[in-house]
Amino acid sequence: MDVLKIFIISLVSDLDNIIIYVSVLRKYAGSLLVVLVITATLTINRTISITLLHELYSIPWVEFSVGIILLIIALKMTSYRLEMLPPYRSSSLWKVVATVVLLDLVLSIDGVLIVSDLSREAGFIYMGIALSLLTLFMFSSLVFKIVQFFPWIFVVVASFISYAAMENIFKKRSCL
Repeated sequence: MDVLKIFIISLVSDLDNIIIYVSVLRKYAGSLLVVLVITATLTINRTISITLLHELYSIPWVEFSVGIILLIIALKMTSYRLEMLPPYRSSSLWKVVATVVLLDLVLSIDGVLIVSDLSREAGFIYMGIALSLLTLFMFSSLVFKIVQFFPWIFVVVASFISYAAMENIFKKRSCL
């Protein structure tokens, strides 16, 4: 059940990110091998980030701070305007992969923060994130069309993020 929760939350929180990644990957997005390598790399990075975040939660006020960050992300997401980026130009596949990985470190903050509350099992986290990223990459053109046609989806996603933010902000802490 944890894998399903992680899959759904990761899928929803990455709707906007996948458009950017595919714009960067434009030339390589059709290659299953590239998609699998990037999915595995991003999943490993996110799983490590979540594991480190679990350790930080023992520090007073970290969960509260995470809640505030999520709330800010949710507020910004409600005014999000979706546009396809101009194609990223790079001659090297490795430069493109490195660009996507670096972008993901910044853009996946909301997903990492939310998923960190769902499970402490690295295997479940890895599987849920990997399945959601693979699904989004494989159906990225359909996702883009759906999100363009239904821009209110970002408000729905922002409400999920806001809910997670409020849970973090109002968790009982031993330091209070």
